[in-house]
Amino acid sequence: MPVPPYPSAEGAAWDDRAKALGRNAYKYLLTFLLWGNTAEQYAALVALRALGYEAWGEGYGNEITYRVRMTDTILDINPDTHEVVSRPAMRMEVP
Repeated sequence: MPVPPYPSAEGAAWDDRAKALGRNAYKYLLTFLLWGNTAEQYAALVALRALGYEAWGEGYGNEITYRVRMTDTILDINPDTHEVVSRPAMRMEVP
């Protein structure tokens, strides 16, 4: 489903539908980041954010890499090469 513009009532309703999927839906959303078309990748990224995951993209076009922070891990997802690399997330200690 296409992502509507934000902020809007349609955007809030879209977020509610994404949240209704539940946090375990991340497994399917990661698949869309890896194998989906551009619209599916964007929808998956926004849905991950709605579910409370830190998710972003770096780069543009065929050189984009999506990054998704899981609890202590960051996943680097490259849809062009269909590679997923897992690396430890840095933790900040607050005194």
